[in-house]
Amino acid sequence: MASSRNARLAGLDLGDEFASLFSGTGFGDAQFAVAAASSKDTVATASVAVSDDTMAPGEAGAAAALTPQPGIGTYNGQVGSAANAYLISAARQAYVAKPSALYNLGSMFSVSSVGATAPAYISVSLYDRDAYAGKESYNYGTLTATNGATYKAGGFTLNFALVNGQYVTANGETLSDFTFAASTQENRVENFSMYAYDAKGTVLTSRNVEVVTHATTVDKTPGLATAAEIASVAQSMIGQVWDASGCWNLACDISATAGAALPINSGWISAAAATSNGQWNVAYDAYNGVKANWASTLQAGDIVELGWTGANYGHIFTIDRVVNGTAYLVDNSGAYLNKAGGDPTDLYVVERKITDYTPYINQSTVVVFRDSGTASSAANIAPTTLFTPITDLGVGKSVALSTLFRSTDADNDAITQYMVRDDGSNGGYISLNGAKQAVGQWTTITAAQLSQLTYTASSSGSSSEAIEVKAFDGKTWGVADTGRIVSLYDQTNQNDEKTFRNFGAVDKASYATKATEWVGSTDKYDWFTFSVAGPSASVDVQLSNMTGQVDLWVYNTNTGALVGSAYGYQYNNLACKLTGTLSTGSYTIRIDDYLGDTNYDLTVGKTGTLPTVASGGTTQAIYSGEALKPTQGAVGDSTNYFAGVSPLAGTAPSLALADSTGLGSGSANVSVVQPPANQNDRLLLAQA
Repeated sequence: MASSRNARLAGLDLGDEFASLFSGTGFGDAQFAVAAASSKDTVATASVAVSDDTMAPGEAGAAAALTPQPGIGTYNGQVGSAANAYLISAARQAYVAKPSALYNLGSMFSVSSVGATAPAYISVSLYDRDAYAGKESYNYGTLTATNGATYKAGGFTLNFALVNGQYVTANGETLSDFTFAASTQENRVENFSMYAYDAKGTVLTSRNVEVVTHATTVDKTPGLATAAEIASVAQSMIGQVWDASGCWNLACDISATAGAALPINSGWISAAAATSNGQWNVAYDAYNGVKANWASTLQAGDIVELGWTGANYGHIFTIDRVVNGTAYLVDNSGAYLNKAGGDPTDLYVVERKITDYTPYINQSTVVVFRDSGTASSAANIAPTTLFTPITDLGVGKSVALSTLFRSTDADNDAITQYMVRDDGSNGGYISLNGAKQAVGQWTTITAAQLSQLTYTASSSGSSSEAIEVKAFDGKTWGVADTGRIVSLYDQTNQNDEKTFRNFGAVDKASYATKATEWVGSTDKYDWFTFSVAGPSASVDVQLSNMTGQVDLWVYNTNTGALVGSAYGYQYNNLACKLTGTLSTGSYTIRIDDYLGDTNYDLTVGKTGTLPTVASGGTTQAIYSGEALKPTQGAVGDSTNYFAGVSPLAGTAPSLALADSTGLGSGSANVSVVQPPANQNDRLLLAQA
């Protein structure tokens, strides 16, 4: 890397703080000075532009610093043992993606989770890089989780632990709960590096997979790269505009377009770089001993990594042909564009002889990667579907189902059929050409019928339903993806507060009751009531499925005293839960918007009746010393937890104080009707 604008090589865009890591114009200084290359003559040989003379100090070259820099990404020099390679399998080593094409992590990778040798943990790191030409567009690919969380950055890592035979995040999500949508930018490369660890944190093995975006390029041998294909792709890049610091991205682009991802460690000049990955093997490793004739053994399709003499950075390039014993390479070392208003580091991809570089190579750092031409699998890849994780609809409103999901196929096979299913029982329904479809049963349609599918939200608010969709490519059905559709009353000016929402006598019901609602910019709070028939009962109050952050408050309706409070975090499957013993009486629950618009599930019932939900983190109490307490996690400041942040700062607020702030206006003065014990008249609420 010559500048920190390209520091996202390892995953993070660090802005300008590392700008000009290297300076000077001498070849033996910190970088090749990419200067007067445009004045060099070129000749055409075999229809390929070739530099006709050698590189001298001060002339054009690659200024790519591949040595890992402190604080950049999550570089891991460990790759694990070859004996453990069987623990991680990849369906394909590389994918040539159409813009916005979809890839599910559960379909891309599989991990052995059975037996004593199963990894205790796995991690998946994503690194997103562009062609480095022009200014960074930040046109990243997007990873979407089923809980609504999205990840869109230069680099990030997901961590999974082995729990009951499957790998899950802290939120209870598996690999299949994450779907990646490729960038729409040409030549954008997304690197997926999976590491497997034992219980002590030692790396057992690793695999690297890449997705490269090309609008029109099609990999004719998906899942299999050959030397001839790699060389051909490299030649097709000649003449493209690239950045002086983008040599690794260029090599990755060429490799992935051919169908084989380079090892992640190929991005650094170190002994750790000499590692295999899938079809890529190490043909020559100078760290195990220098051989003077290594250049004469190069073959078309090889990728060479090396460091420069007297410098702490290096270069990586692709061999596209060998003529009369001389290897020719493709790299980003051509003439600068020098275009007015353009990026000053933009130059052309060219072909040149490897002998141009021979005098300047640090011979002890050379690593040659060679593709084996074999792949573990080139089988059909099933289609991937991404359903919008959460959709809010007004009561009784209808929407074309095709607007809520999309499906793509990694092999570019046409999607010929779809299957859809409504898993809910709260009054919403799917229609095909106006005919209502049965709940809980799959409906199969052709691609031509997709426009005839609609979904109609429940006529009662405060409820949600799950819709599943999967696609067929004429060969294999893909895995179903699930979306959550929420039926809501008017969420402006607290209009939804006009509805009576009473959970009833929770200690008399054999099941918990759930309400689905929304708070945010136009509806700052919600309130509900429940009662304990007595003499006393252990009660659970739980919030889940939030995409924003909220406050949960529980009051004794009769006295106005606060009996429980907690802070709810977004994107946690179970983000907020209180439990404790309450005496006979009526209770008021208030949900306050804290940060961001969000719908949520509020579930109330006697202890032991709430459905089990995987925990996504601790429950943080706002005030301590209350009857209802967090089931796990820390207790907040008992006197001033929200000082300066919440309008309820200071002492634990009574219901009357809450009303005086306007956040819960009117709730304390509502005449709470004692509901029947069976709760069957709560038409707005659903059994959990």
